[in-house]
Amino acid sequence: MTPNVVVANIHDYFDRIAELVHGTVRTRSWEQQLSPPPHIGKGKITRMQIRPGMEIVVSDMT
Repeated sequence: MTPNVVVANIHDYFDRIAELVHGTVRTRSWEQQLSPPPHIGKGKITRMQIRPGMEIVVSDMT
């Protein structure tokens, strides 16, 4: 069964994915990186908060 990620606000996407996969989140000033556990895959999702209400999310995972 494939889990669905439902978000009411696009800015909640990163947080919902982090909760779902129980990954490791590193935070540095305006940037957060999520690394999934090895049994899910490898790579990372990076969220850069440019200013309030604006962010860039880059996914590079396998």
